[in-house]
Amino acid sequence: MEWIDEATTLVAERWNQGSAVAVYAGGVRFHQPLHVRDLVEVQARLIHTGTSSMHVSARVRSGNPRTGELNLTTECTMVLVGLDNDGDKRAVPPWVPTLSEDVALDTDAQTMVEIRARLLRPIPLEVPPLVD
Repeated sequence: MEWIDEATTLVAERWNQGSAVAVYAGGVRFHQPLHVRDLVEVQARLIHTGTSSMHVSARVRSGNPRTGELNLTTECTMVLVGLDNDGDKRAVPPWVPTLSEDVALDTDAQTMVEIRARLLRPIPLEVPPLVD
């Protein structure tokens, strides 16, 4: 997870052209374990921007360094927030997807934002009337 954090932070900081901090990790899937002496590859790509947030998808592949064959081991999405020089959140440049795959990833990220927003809303509690 540390390598995922480093890779996604690097992508966000390059996009933001400044500091960024991770505020959320979701959709973490461990497909198979990494093994000692495996060759490990971590890929991270920007998939959505909000006002101050950047959603970055990460994929980890690993395998035998002799054969070079790598298999998917882990994937997740990290949300990072751009920071100004005082450490306060700041607006980040918008990212506009153009490739069909990027549009699909952006749409999925927006759907997840909406789901998380609904889950964070307080649930109104209706108290049933007392029955005598």
